[in-house]
Amino acid sequence: MSVSYSTCYQQRLPKYPIEYFQEFTSNECGVVGDALEFTSRHLWLGYLCCLGEFDVVLAFLSTCKESHRDRYINERSNEFWSGTLLHMILYWNTGDNVITMYKKLRELGAVPIENMYDNYPWENSTQIWCAPTLRTSCGHRDHNEFAQLYQTILDWELEHYFIEE
Repeated sequence: MSVSYSTCYQQRLPKYPIEYFQEFTSNECGVVGDALEFTSRHLWLGYLCCLGEFDVVLAFLSTCKESHRDRYINERSNEFWSGTLLHMILYWNTGDNVITMYKKLRELGAVPIENMYDNYPWENSTQIWCAPTLRTSCGHRDHNEFAQLYQTILDWELEHYFIEE
């Protein structure tokens, strides 16, 4: 049985502080040194995208130098199934605020690229809910819940940007 993510799973995800991601990155991923700060913050931003905490994500990105912001926005992560923040936003959220956030990230320089499943952010890639770093299935996705959102994003991309097929 499929259940709406925003009405069930999203509300039950723990609200982890950035320190959780620093510890996870160090212990689980073996990241040390200068890469630790970037990787843990990147995971934290992706997780905030899962939670729909877009204001926090934008506030953080506004404090970054442009080169750092571009990397946070466009870097792929194994914890995001080799996707980017654009993937996380569209995979975990529905509604008009998602479209607004997607457009804001595009304005900030986000580039839609394919994830490990060769899917762009607006394409479905899996049928289960599995939050980054938690690595447990939260249930099955209902693709119909996201169909209109994905079509809206695709139409917007086609109207505003050239997409190579």
